[in-house]
Amino acid sequence: MEEIKEKAIELLLDIISKEDFEMILYEKVKTEDLVKNKLLFDLVSINYRDENYQNKLFDILKDFLSKESLIIYKVNIYCSKIINAETNKDIYDWFEKILDLFCVAIDEYNLMWDFLLLSDRLGFLYMKYEKEEIILKDVKHLSLELIKNFKVASSIKEKHNILNDGFNLKYKSAIKWYEFWK
Repeated sequence: MEEIKEKAIELLLDIISKEDFEMILYEKVKTEDLVKNKLLFDLVSINYRDENYQNKLFDILKDFLSKESLIIYKVNIYCSKIINAETNKDIYDWFEKILDLFCVAIDEYNLMWDFLLLSDRLGFLYMKYEKEEIILKDVKHLSLELIKNFKVASSIKEKHNILNDGFNLKYKSAIKWYEFWK
């Protein structure tokens, strides 16, 4: 049963395809009793062709996820929401959710510092040090880079490494730091 749970987590984190998972799942159904195995029954009851299958899968797996896998899943969703956001308020809301995730995480991830750097820049908006559009563009850029790297990762361990390593992206600022104090 551990094998099917791990494969379901890999599906949730976009490591394996729906088709591959369904093939593994239905092979398992042939050898297991659905009535006695609640997890297997719940996994079989999901329509993987449905657009919202990941929400249902998450509800089933949330008690089995490691904190790193939970962060990977949620950060990936929130970054997608940032990229598709139509208003600045939406970007701020999803960005705050990412920061909240890292605030409750006990471990320190370098990816967290990438988001905190942007948060600090947003905090200085009232001083007119930078333009809001530039910072929000950088938030979207970080989100896009993260999603791209998560898609390329072929294992949970690789995605954990992205959390641990971060990106350390360099951003251009319109004003040099010493001009800020003039």
